[in-house]
Amino acid sequence: MNIFDAVIAAFTLLAIVMGFSAGLLRRLATILGYLIAAPLAVALAPYVIPFAFGRDGAAPANAWVVVVLVFVALGIAISALLRVIVDELAGDDIGPVRPCRGRSSRRRAHLSDCRAGRGDF
Repeated sequence: MNIFDAVIAAFTLLAIVMGFSAGLLRRLATILGYLIAAPLAVALAPYVIPFAFGRDGAAPANAWVVVVLVFVALGIAISALLRVIVDELAGDDIGPVRPCRGRSSRRRAHLSDCRAGRGDF
């Protein structure tokens, strides 16, 4: 495993761990977003390298940095878009903690807030 593979694996594991608390559908949307971003990053990197390193381009030893940055940026953007789509299609009642009624679906409430009278559960 080279450095590029290790960075990709680390970001994938980070996305999986962060997605654990968001529920199955949101976690799958995050993973799918990164799976879509990987080939796009490889395809777009040759076009981004001249902007990052000038007209001469980058030495092959430094080009992986651009691929990783493009991958992370695309992964975050595509995953966020897919999670918004999942939220809109599935509604407010998905995820490990159901929000209190009257609150925005973007801001999740804790169960203790609902039981303590700070919202209707």
